[in-house]
Formats: sequence, C-alpha cells, structure tokens
Amino acid sequence: MFEIKNLVHRYGKRVVLKIDALAVKGGSILGFVGPNGSGKSTLLRILSLLEPFSEGELLYGGTSVKGRESSVRRDVTLLLQEPYLLRRSVYDNLRYGLALRGDPSLKSKEAVRTRIHESLEAVGLSPDRFARRAWFQLSGGEAQRVALATRLALRPRVLLLDEPTANVDELSAILVKQAALAAVREWGTTLVVSTHDLAWLYEVATDIVSLYGGHIVGRGPMNFLYEGSTATIFDPSDVFLSVAPPREPDDTVRILRGHVVQLILEGGSGDTLVIVDVAGGVIKSRISLDASREMGIYPGMPIWVAYPTAALTQIRMSD
Repeated sequence: MFEIKNLVHRYGKRVVLKIDALAVKGGSILGFVGPNGSGKSTLLRILSLLEPFSEGELLYGGTSVKGRESSVRRDVTLLLQEPYLLRRSVYDNLRYGLALRGDPSLKSKEAVRTRIHESLEAVGLSPDRFARRAWFQLSGGEAQRVALATRLALRPRVLLLDEPTANVDELSAILVKQAALAAVREWGTTLVVSTHDLAWLYEVATDIVSLYGGHIVGRGPMNFLYEGSTATIFDPSDVFLSVAPPREPDDTVRILRGHVVQLILEGGSGDTLVIVDVAGGVIKSRISLDASREMGIYPGMPIWVAYPTAALTQIRMSD
C-alpha cells in the first residue's frame, strides 16, 4: 500500500525523521510505537499527505507521490488525538465529508442517509439520538467517535489513527477500537496506528515498528531504557525469565528482580509478551505460549529477568 525510500524530514535544520525503508502491506494492521518525540505523529501526517516531506520517496500503490495528490487523498484519512468537528450537527459533519469526496455510489439523499446512519452505529452512537445533535452537545468521547464516524463513512482504503483513545473514557476507547478493526474485516482497510495503548496494539497488530529519535530501531515491541538523551534498546526475545534467582551476574549478563504486570498474546507472532515491572521501569519478554503456561506465569508473580549485554544497542536522540 505504502513504501518509503530514504525519507528525510526536517523542521528548519533539525532532522525529525530519517527512514531508509518501510513498507505497509494492504489490509494489514501496522502499529507505530516509541516515546514522545520519536516521530510517530509526523510520519502519520506524511502518510496522509498532509505534510510534504523534505527528501526521499513515498510510493502509494507503487506510484510515487510527493504533494497532496487528490486521487490518493480520497483513499487515505487520518484521525487525530484531538477531535475536530465543524460547528454544525453530527449529521451535517458526516454529510460534509461525503460531499467533498464525491462518492459516486451515493447518488441519492437516501443512500447518503443510510451511509451516515451505518457509520454512527459502527461507533456505538444511535442515529436517532445523535444525528441531529449539535457539535457542542457532545462529550469528549462522543466527539471522538463522531470524528471517527466521519472517516468511516468515506470507506477509506487506509485509516491512520494518531493516539485515538488517549483522551476518551473507557467505553469510547473500546468502541473506537472495535470500529477500526471492523473496517479492516469488512472493507479490507489498511490500519496504521500510533498509540500508547500497547496491550491492545500488541494483540491486534500484524506488524509493529519501533521508532526512536526519528529512526526505525526495531520491528515489533522493543525495550527502551532511558538515560538523558540516550536510549538503550533491546529485543524482548533476548530477555529470559526465571522463577528462581539465575546464576550470579557478570559483565555479560544483566539480572534484575521484578514482578509480572501483564501477559499479552501477541497477534503478529502468537507468542506471549510478559510485561515485568523492574524497580519502577518496565521490561518486556517474549516467550512461547507453551513456555508461559509451563512456568505458570500470572500477574503479580515475582520473577527474575536476565538479558545479555551483547544484545543492547545505545542510540542518542540526536543520532
């Protein structure tokens, strides 16, 4: 669906993104993870063609795009963390987007009405209750769901979500996530998500890209340990777990004691991600589902983590 080649993006003289290569497969669920300032939101704006990049090449469907090509913009839509609605009714917000796109399948007012009602129902909002409601009569969670409905009404080929559940209540967060996944199942929409809701993302994503300092530093969830402007990065597959104290540590292995916070079945691999709280920090370990069952791992369980120093990579934010 998308392919990036040697992309560089600057704000003034500061390089905020430097990505040599990245491919987004059609119909996939791709997650961007990383700390604040890693370039996730900027990359989403570039993929949505809302922000022209400085150097490199972006291909959509095999065709190079640089500016705001209208043919591509019809296929791609971005939902931001803060919902932006027009100062009009919910119904008119959805109708306006459909009118701009000029969907040829919507030739009658009844077809438009049906599409709008289906989109509101997809995000858990009753058309009878919400279609004629004014924009200022919505709660934060309702406004975010309406904003998503305006995008779902377009039947996008690519749906980009930037922290879609960061500022909403629990029910709205669940409904937003369910509606996005339904678009993938029903229409084959490609879903690209930047979120700190990592448990959900790890479960549903077919691929995860870890970003730091504008660079891709790994595929799949990575461990990040921070010290000033430097991050130490290592793969969860390199982290070993033990219910008993391992051998005495030396310069080649780091051993820490913690307790299990959460277990997540990783959608992309089928393995289990074990999230361990270690002295206030978090370390992830990837083990097989069978191994997690054999060890009897459960939330709250005391556990030891060990990882080889050879697996560690240090990256400076300015690199």
